[in-house]
Amino acid sequence: MNKETNQSNYFNLTTDAIGYVNRRRLVKTNGGQSYLCCDVVALVGPSNETRNVRFDCIVTGEAAIADMYAIDDAVAELEDPKIFVSVRLADLKAEIFTYQKGDKQGQAGVSLKARLIKLNSCSIDGQNFELPSAVAKEEEALPPAPAPQPPSPPAASSQPKRGVYPAVPPRNAAPQKNEALPQPPAPKRPSAHQAASPQPKREFGVSSQRQH
Repeated sequence: MNKETNQSNYFNLTTDAIGYVNRRRLVKTNGGQSYLCCDVVALVGPSNETRNVRFDCIVTGEAAIADMYAIDDAVAELEDPKIFVSVRLADLKAEIFTYQKGDKQGQAGVSLKARLIKLNSCSIDGQNFELPSAVAKEEEALPPAPAPQPPSPPAASSQPKRGVYPAVPPRNAAPQKNEALPQPPAPKRPSAHQAASPQPKREFGVSSQRQH
């Protein structure tokens, strides 16, 4: 018998905000558990007339928690640092509370609660701060290095290799030393009729060359 499992989708209501991070703190519960909290003072309205909306946030997710701890380490030795962030908040809700002291003692107030699930960017005192989650995302986006391939064999050539066939000597080439010179044909013996006939006398003319 196959067991049926019911899987439900979760629809998360999120909002993106830009503002300042304050009151970074670690809250411990009565059960011994602890969670990371902070205040996000979001900016709303035109740039020349902004107003602040404060969210009391619980930082959730491994990436967001690692980024917040990295920010805390970077500002550990700074006095009153200005941490400007771009964040994504989820599960926004309002809670009613009563002021216990101050000028508003006894009056009701509204606290906006949310979960901080992602930090998009951060700057500390006007200087850009590289978040660990952004570095990991860039490394994942890099293409993997190609695997080394064995060298391919040389392509077969259609031309015959040198030394396979004897070279054809050019025309009118001088014979090599180790080649035998052609022998002149042997003189033919005169026949009996040619031997009996008298040979004409050979006359020598006077040479026109000068004697030296």
